[in-house]
Amino acid sequence: MLKSKVDLVKLVELMEKNDQKKLQLLNYLDQYPNRQVRNSELQDKLQISYYMFKRWTKEIVDDIATFQLDDRFSLEVTDASTILHEHHNTNTSVFLAHYLKLSPKVNILLTLMTQQATFNLADFAEANYVSYTFMYKRYIALRETLKKWQITLTSQGELTGNELAIRLLLAKIMVVTHVTEDKFNHEVRQALAELLGLMKTTDAKPSMSQLIETKAYVLISLLRCQQGYTIASSQEVAGFGALATDLVANIRQGTLATRNKAIAIYQAHFDASDQAINSECDYLGTFLAILGIINSEEIVFPETIKQRGQAFIHGFEAKFKVTLSAVAKLKIAYAVNKCFVDVLVLPFRSEFFDDHIDISYFFKTYPGFFEYCQHFVLNQALHLESSQAQFLFYHCLLALAANVPLSKVLAPLSICVDFTSGHDYNAIITRDIQSFSTLNIQMTQQVEPETQLIITDLVNAYHDYDIPKVIWLSPPRPEDWENLINELLRLREQAQEEFQKR
Repeated sequence: MLKSKVDLVKLVELMEKNDQKKLQLLNYLDQYPNRQVRNSELQDKLQISYYMFKRWTKEIVDDIATFQLDDRFSLEVTDASTILHEHHNTNTSVFLAHYLKLSPKVNILLTLMTQQATFNLADFAEANYVSYTFMYKRYIALRETLKKWQITLTSQGELTGNELAIRLLLAKIMVVTHVTEDKFNHEVRQALAELLGLMKTTDAKPSMSQLIETKAYVLISLLRCQQGYTIASSQEVAGFGALATDLVANIRQGTLATRNKAIAIYQAHFDASDQAINSECDYLGTFLAILGIINSEEIVFPETIKQRGQAFIHGFEAKFKVTLSAVAKLKIAYAVNKCFVDVLVLPFRSEFFDDHIDISYFFKTYPGFFEYCQHFVLNQALHLESSQAQFLFYHCLLALAANVPLSKVLAPLSICVDFTSGHDYNAIITRDIQSFSTLNIQMTQQVEPETQLIITDLVNAYHDYDIPKVIWLSPPRPEDWENLINELLRLREQAQEEFQKR
């Protein structure tokens, strides 16, 4: 069920098929060492012919120029291999935004999002310089894709169905494609400014990523409210009865004064019923709590949720035969509890979890944590979609990796550092390794009975020891550090296997 790579699924489905494949090729290159892959391997992994491989690589080269990314990327295709050159601090997620902006399906959604009049597909096709038949096929395909997310796209261009899913999907598109607030009318922008101003009067100190996500969700919510689409009550949408009711009640009670000011802002800008505005503020508070902007545990978590966080910690302590510190328990419980609220009360937020994060590093570095989180998620008595289960697994894993040092659960790796430049040089390398790695390493300058690895520049030495060696230049090159990390990860995985056998 859980993979080492969280796939881009939801938003990619809105892209053109050809662009999906190009993005897949780019992402594969981006994850490979040195971003260089044999052409035959790329064809095999993508299951494409040599003709399609040549076509897509040529189109990517053209796309880099079209998107004005020449200062960031270049693609080199030789007879044997393909190399993606990244010239600055960047990654291939840059291409996702560009390909989405080119997608007729995404452009239809963005038009429907802010349209002032009845949507006319023929006019839309003409404005985009394509035939009606071409655009009609995309419209029908978009309708089928949205059905899977409980969203209905009518022949008149209305988005109806699960209002929460509509808002979260449109907000996600806004964030990824960098749609700015100037696309919205004055009334919506003014209400947004007042709500953000209200947030500044609280103790909330959102990060830039939290603020971007908040602005997108609030903008879409305000616009939908203005257009007459109001969100249902928490209980009706989430379907988790007492859990949702208790959560909303906790947030209402903990933020009463601020909530009343938010209600007044809605009343000043929108002609909606008191019940509708109350529901809007309920969901705004719930969203801010899940995002971490409202961060008091008493506000966020009902008792049934707290029990899951406690079970996660108790199970971890039992498996690894450790007792976590009180601080670590609080931080882990908070992260796990918040993630459960996210999945259960706003299910479509985690349903649209599409970060293309390669978590193989965590699998290699924290194999025990990885396995425990998998087991924990699989044994939850919940009916979760695959992406929701991955979302829960991923954040539980991060909570452990952030708050439980490996020294707490595994014995240190013993390494001998011995270079011909002498004691001071050995001390420098020792210091740099300790700051570079979190793998719980104990280092000496001579071989001890417990030594598991030797790092040296002595090519013709230590032959009498049955201990793996990593031979470095002085000073070490990037590939020397890479070889060391690979050896450390191999030793750590071996130690984990031995731990599990005990």
